[in-house]
Amino acid sequence: MLKLARYVKGKSFANIFGNEQREVFKKLDKLYEFLQKLKFEGKLSQGRNIRVVEEIFGSLKDSYSLHKKADEEIIFPFVERHIPRLSPFLSLLTTERDEFYDIIKECEELIKKIKCVKVQAERMDVVDALAEKGIYAVVLIRNHIQMEMESVYKVMDKELHTAEKGQLVESLKGLKNKKLQE
Repeated sequence: MLKLARYVKGKSFANIFGNEQREVFKKLDKLYEFLQKLKFEGKLSQGRNIRVVEEIFGSLKDSYSLHKKADEEIIFPFVERHIPRLSPFLSLLTTERDEFYDIIKECEELIKKIKCVKVQAERMDVVDALAEKGIYAVVLIRNHIQMEMESVYKVMDKELHTAEKGQLVESLKGLKNKKLQE
């Protein structure tokens, strides 16, 4: 999750969360690549491609569950108190995140369906649906991250006082430590 141990006074939130976001971008690039392979490579590669796509969706779901918890329990309420003009935007980000969780669940269901379908023509229809939904998820998540970085973290860096930033970081460290103990 968050690389808060390296937080140094004066370091931006965009930098703190940037490493996490770069890792997600790598996963999204790999997901896009394997969705394309799944769609266009032959039957021989399909099993491997499905496994990789399934692993990436699981990994995205895991990393975003912790990020979601940090946003909902700490970051967004803190920002709403200290920078209330961002509240509508935070609501948009929350709604958007719910949407891509739903899409990931739909993709997981399509993967299960692919594994059950025996007729190749039907299987290819499901593969096409998975590729389409998966690519939409990639685009949506990329856009979400970009908006979060540009609109939330940069505003936090600019408008929060040093003491407020310190409070927020300590709260996030507490969440991280709690998660490590579970």
